[in-house]
Amino acid sequence: MIGTIDYVVIVVYLLFMMALGPIYKRFNSTASDYFRGGGGMLWWMVGASSFMVTFSAWTFTGAAGKAFELGTFVLLLFVANAAGLVFSIFLTAHRYRQLRVITPVEAIYNRFGRANEQFFTWLPIPLNLIFGGIGMYAIGIFMQSVFQIELWVVIIALGMVVTVMSVFGGAAAVVASDFMQFVTIIVVSLVMMTRTFAAPEVGGVSGFIENLPAAHTDWTALMRPEIIVIFGVTLFFNQILQGNSLQNGAARYVFVKTGRDARKAAGIALIGFLFFPVIWLIPAMAATSLHPELGVIRGMGPLVAEMEEERGKPFENMSEVMSAAQTNLDAAVASVKVTHQEYEFAAERFAEAAARKTDVDQARSELHELNTAAAASADQAEIYAELVPQLAEAAALGVEPDNVFMHLKNPKEAAYVATAMSVLPNGMMGLLVCAIFAATMSTMDSGLNRSAGIVVRNFYLPILKPEASEKEQLNLGKILTALMGVVMTVLGLMFSTLQTLPLFELILLLAALIGLPTAIPLFYGIFVKRVPAWSAWSTVLVGMTLGGLVQWKLSSDVVAQLLGYDTGLTDLESSNLLIGVTTGVNFGGCTLWFFGTMLFWKYANEPYKQQVEEFFDTMHTPVDVVAENVPGWDVDRMHYQVLGFMCMAYGGLICLLALLPNDLSGRLAFLFCGGIIGGLGVVFAWISKRKPVSTRGDAQATGYVESD
Repeated sequence: MIGTIDYVVIVVYLLFMMALGPIYKRFNSTASDYFRGGGGMLWWMVGASSFMVTFSAWTFTGAAGKAFELGTFVLLLFVANAAGLVFSIFLTAHRYRQLRVITPVEAIYNRFGRANEQFFTWLPIPLNLIFGGIGMYAIGIFMQSVFQIELWVVIIALGMVVTVMSVFGGAAAVVASDFMQFVTIIVVSLVMMTRTFAAPEVGGVSGFIENLPAAHTDWTALMRPEIIVIFGVTLFFNQILQGNSLQNGAARYVFVKTGRDARKAAGIALIGFLFFPVIWLIPAMAATSLHPELGVIRGMGPLVAEMEEERGKPFENMSEVMSAAQTNLDAAVASVKVTHQEYEFAAERFAEAAARKTDVDQARSELHELNTAAAASADQAEIYAELVPQLAEAAALGVEPDNVFMHLKNPKEAAYVATAMSVLPNGMMGLLVCAIFAATMSTMDSGLNRSAGIVVRNFYLPILKPEASEKEQLNLGKILTALMGVVMTVLGLMFSTLQTLPLFELILLLAALIGLPTAIPLFYGIFVKRVPAWSAWSTVLVGMTLGGLVQWKLSSDVVAQLLGYDTGLTDLESSNLLIGVTTGVNFGGCTLWFFGTMLFWKYANEPYKQQVEEFFDTMHTPVDVVAENVPGWDVDRMHYQVLGFMCMAYGGLICLLALLPNDLSGRLAFLFCGGIIGGLGVVFAWISKRKPVSTRGDAQATGYVESD
């Protein structure tokens, strides 16, 4: 199932990603180059990067587990992201490029002043590192289930690759790697989808649809319609606001040449969100047919391992496991009965001792020991009473004692992996792992580069050393990137020690508690002028306080009572309702507070009012790439050359995998993946050798001067 060639593919891929760092080192001569690619990167590269940054390994683990359980309901998150990008195309993307900043926090300074600059400098950095750590943990789960590799090994290796690439290559290497990862993840996912439909257990498109559980398409089978509406509406608000806030928007679109290019980049990301989720969702949902056992084996692994340790050797089949479990259940029940009888005798002895007033302590100690033993035996009996029918259900589904998913904390999160192991040809699991790595690395490398840039440009430069040279900023940026890479890796290791970490819910809850309050003032601030400087940071504190109060005081059961529900909520309803209510309270409270601060605009000082006017004037002034010395064709040619070489080399290696022993469809799968990637490389190499159509001297003719 997993062979040496898979490891070779993974190692080669990681070496390619690491190589981008030293290769792109020549692109970096200024802080602007290192932290935003000089503000002149190709729009389609930035669009692919913008799409990839929203993904991590949790898409293939936590979200895949939800797709296995909930089906198309998971698409709500992707559709909400797409809605945010539509908003970007028409209203915000071009504005953010026209702010002419290197880091997003510089834009915050220009809009809200120095105090907010420092507030928003230090607030997002821990979040970036935490989300990076969660991503490492998620990919560790994946690797553990596929390759049986320890979590800590995966986390350390991945952290090293991402850090090396980011330190040497800067923003240009990050965006280029994101594009490579974008192409890899799309072609592998397409193969996964087609191979899934071809599986006999799935039975093609018609069989796939027929075998779906009812809840996968009927959301009301999962939860009450009102809760679906509350969750869905608040999710859309959350994704639109966060995706278009001054902080996130400026971070995405400062890389491109012009406002028009920013809109095009948003369009590329939008296409990705409309296209990719469907091909990703199908294998995860098909796992209900291919691996239905994932829904019943949770918690079995540790108990089976415990019984194997007791007998001194592994079980050969499920019948032996069931027999051992039944034996343990009978023993626990018998122990409860015996201990209960002994407890009654001990209680009599204690009463007699108490009456005699002698040996009371000894009798009490005996009574306490028997009570503890009885409780332990009762717990064991309860555990095995649940395990025995669970084992019977698993056995009926064909589960064997050596099932690789049985020992996972949440087997449903391996739904995508399980399907891949069933349908992919020999040698392609390595490519899938590369796609999972791609999803995770795109989030982590962007977070590292962005966080380092914020510290250098928005703390070190304005506060500690305003006269710092470009070289000094570059060197400090590399040092900080390395240090943050280490911190992110350590956080990933910490998450891996937790007993449970529901990835899907954790991502959404953190977004509602922290991400949304941060986004609201930075979204409204690009449309509303007349608010005081303190409106931004105070709105964030109000939102975080409200969110904390909701989590502390307003339980989902209380909300259910307020909504008039007579019956209790399921775990899914409770989780989604609490996320929705937290988001709704945050949105409402932060909005009222922010607009309420307009009453204090008249008290703002004149320098601040003038700064706000300059901010809006700059934001609405189109970029003139000639006058502003935006990188032109010479730099574009270098990007085409590097990507052309990397894609041709990597695509060629993938095509060679068609020589592996597989049937015709398996060989064609490798040729398809390698041909697409290598073909793009040929196109890029050809473009790099072309001469520019017109000179940069006529800016209007080249389309580099545009109207707002």
